[in-house]
Amino acid sequence: MSDVYPSDRTYTVRFGECWSLVEYDGPPPTPGTLGTYLVTRHLEWTRRILLKPLS
Repeated sequence: MSDVYPSDRTYTVRFGECWSLVEYDGPPPTPGTLGTYLVTRHLEWTRRILLKPLS
C-alpha cells in the first residue's frame, strides 16, 4: 500500500508495475503497510485490476 486519499476513502496498492485503488472503511491505513488481496476482476479494455483486501 503506497498512497492514501482520505477525500474519497481509497488507497493505492502497487504490485510489480501494476497498481489498483482500493476503498476502505474505518481509519485510513498507514502508507507502507503490507496486506493480502484477492483479484476480483481484470478489465481488459481499461487494463484495470480490481482488488478486495483479505485482511
